[in-house]
Amino acid sequence: MARIGLDPAGLRRGVGEVRTLLGQAKSAVFSLQGALLGLGVTMAAKKTFDVGNSTRSMQRGLEAATGSVDKAQKEYAFLTKTADELGLEVASAGKAFVGLTAAAQGTSLAGEETRRVFTAISMTATALGLDSQTTEGALLALQQMMSKGTVQADELRGQLGERIPGAFNMAAEAMGITTIELSDMLDKGELLASDLLPRLSNVLEQRFGKAAATASKEGVAEFNRFKNSVREMFETIAQGGVLEAFTGSIRELTKQLRDPSVKDGLSSLAGGLASILGKMTDANSGLRAAHAHPFMLLVVPEVFRNHARSPLEKVEVEVKVK
Repeated sequence: MARIGLDPAGLRRGVGEVRTLLGQAKSAVFSLQGALLGLGVTMAAKKTFDVGNSTRSMQRGLEAATGSVDKAQKEYAFLTKTADELGLEVASAGKAFVGLTAAAQGTSLAGEETRRVFTAISMTATALGLDSQTTEGALLALQQMMSKGTVQADELRGQLGERIPGAFNMAAEAMGITTIELSDMLDKGELLASDLLPRLSNVLEQRFGKAAATASKEGVAEFNRFKNSVREMFETIAQGGVLEAFTGSIRELTKQLRDPSVKDGLSSLAGGLASILGKMTDANSGLRAAHAHPFMLLVVPEVFRNHARSPLEKVEVEVKVK
């Protein structure tokens, strides 16, 4: 005779503990439901916030550069119109345009000349099929020239020349001098941005204007227009009050996540899950040991029948081994 000893009362207590821990975990999850729902809404609205905030940043930058809300609105309207005509991405082109506008203030390049410089570089970028990052880099080079007043060799040869092929030669052509003479002017610090940039804009417009008109109707330009139209949609939503509501939601969610009761709930949830995993591991180990006995399938039903009759009684089942 082989004798297997099982304790139904102990088994029942273990099952009860697991159920209790599951109930605690469920309660903790429900207590965090509101915060998680708010987080989901926040993630869904993120695109609107990003676009609205980007647009507002550009408009405020233009206001600071021009010193006028009305002028800033006109400059922003020019930006979006030019981007649509040439098939540029407003987000990257706008950032560069704000920088150009700010750098030109207080110089003879402010206003109309800044717009001409921006348009000429944008035409060139469209004609040559430059990506947004390369175009932004070319505009940044011009911004630095405007800010310093005097054109540096590394800005013309390096930054601009690396992004627009032949830029140095076109600059010499614009000034009506040879490349050697242009190099000499750069070395002596005699080349002024106010002299070069308007003339360079003329050369770029003459050279790339027709090609830009053709390229602006092709795939890349059309895709940029599509992205701009999606951006405009999110701008409209943001301007309808969503941006302010989103900001308030972020503020409230931050407050909830910092609430000690929420942190305690998360801690309890983590502890409960750890306990459940521990109980499951212990139960699994017990089942593996029991299954090692060849007559386990006969023993288990008998155990539970005895357990139902007398849950506090230790059950011993005798099995005859053949």
